[in-house]
Amino acid sequence: MRAIDKTIFVKAPLNYTYESWINYKKLPVYMPHVLDVGIISKGRTHWVVDILGYKIEFEAELDQVVPNELISWHSVSKIKHFGQVVFTPASGGTLVTVRLFFSPKGLTGEFLEMIDISWPEFVHVLEESLEGFKSYVESSWGRTGTVV
Repeated sequence: MRAIDKTIFVKAPLNYTYESWINYKKLPVYMPHVLDVGIISKGRTHWVVDILGYKIEFEAELDQVVPNELISWHSVSKIKHFGQVVFTPASGGTLVTVRLFFSPKGLTGEFLEMIDISWPEFVHVLEESLEGFKSYVESSWGRTGTVV
C-alpha cells in the first residue's frame, strides 16, 4: 500500500475551511488538477482529474463525514484508492491533513507505470492542489468571511 500524508496550515477559521472543502463543485476553481466534480447522489461523486496531462475519471463514495473534523471516502471505480481529509483547529487558522492510500497493484499501479509517473511527481500534484486550496480559502475569507 502506498500512502501520501500532507498537512497544510490555512489562515481561516475551522468551519470556513471545512465548508470550503466540502463544496465539491468549487474544487476545480482552485485545485489545478481537478477538472470537474459531479454530484451523482448524496455521498457519491464523479471526479475528472488531470494527472500530468492524463485525464482520469473515477467515482468516489463517502464513508464518514464529521462536520468540521473529517471527510473520508473510497473510490468505486477501476482507479482504486481511499483517503481522508482531517481538519484540526490551530492558533490563527486550521490544519488540513490529506491522507491518500493507493494499492501499488491493480489498475492504479498499472496506470502510474503506464504513464511513467514517479511517486514524487504524484505527491507534487497533491501539494499543488493543497496550495491552491490554501490560497483560495485565505483570499476568500479575507474578502467576505463567508464561503463563496
